[in-house]
Amino acid sequence: MKKAIFLFGVLLFSLSFLWGCNGGGKESQKTTANISDDSMEQNSDEIGNQVGLEVGEVGTIQDTLGTYEVKLKSADIKKEVKGLESKADIFILVKLSIKNVGDHPIKAGEVIESVKLLDDHKGGGEDKADHTKGLNTFKGKGEIQPGTSKNGVLLFDMPESEYYQMVWNFGFTGTLSNKVTWEFDASEAK
Repeated sequence: MKKAIFLFGVLLFSLSFLWGCNGGGKESQKTTANISDDSMEQNSDEIGNQVGLEVGEVGTIQDTLGTYEVKLKSADIKKEVKGLESKADIFILVKLSIKNVGDHPIKAGEVIESVKLLDDHKGGGEDKADHTKGLNTFKGKGEIQPGTSKNGVLLFDMPESEYYQMVWNFGFTGTLSNKVTWEFDASEAK
């Protein structure tokens, strides 16, 4: 009999505990529904992923830094840049324009940190422009004020390939940012 009373007490305590953690029933369900409705309204302003853009086209990026437009102005293939030779096969020198279309300033050097250039073998290169003296990089450009733009370059040390893909916000999830991708063939690069 003592076992039955003990088990009943444990069961009653467990149910009370679960009821308390749940927030007490219907009222918490209404609160959750309101939160969901609010977050759906906020997400309606989000910009979706943009893939398959070409050289000369503009992509709009929305991430934790702000909202900005990036134009891939050109991509040039070089064996050597400013006296530095490629360790892979070639350099891809990418010229960009970044325009702040958001409401607050963004740091030019930060917006380029998630850019990756992929080749047709899915190998990737990171921007090396800051390690090369004399290039017009984004790192030292300070802030880009709302409504203004800045020009600069990215430099990638890559294996020779027929196809390249520049991915903005590479590796980020959809909740932090949208992904924007430009594609170009080696024949399109100068």
